[in-house]
Amino acid sequence: MSIEFYKDGKLEGNRKVFYKDGTIAEDTNYKAGIKEGTSKTYSDKGKLIDEHIYKNGQYEGLASYYDGNGSKMYEGNYVNGKRVGNWKFFENNKVIKEVKAAKFSKELIKYDGEGVIVMSDNSKIIISKNKKNEFLRTLTRGH
Repeated sequence: MSIEFYKDGKLEGNRKVFYKDGTIAEDTNYKAGIKEGTSKTYSDKGKLIDEHIYKNGQYEGLASYYDGNGSKMYEGNYVNGKRVGNWKFFENNKVIKEVKAAKFSKELIKYDGEGVIVMSDNSKIIISKNKKNEFLRTLTRGH
């Protein structure tokens, strides 16, 4: 289900998308059918997954990414849809690593679909669920 508004056949204003149980899934602003302003995506448990700012449909400004359980994983800035500056990786709400935007993709070498993000120094962020279906995140340091 979603709540959205149109002007001249194009999305205008705040658009909210919900999971079947009514939990918010996405909250995004539009102007003339293009993403403009703040956009947030949520897990099926209502926890923030990511938060971006859009300008003319492109990422612009600070973007933050979370593990689906409310803990920040990494954040950085965009200009004209491209990563710029330093990007920070977090563990327990503390910065554990900071890299230049140009090296960001090398730090996030792979996400294997099973919840493991392997970074270039062989450290791993393991995302899993416990018996209560809550997200857990574990950092293992490389050698």
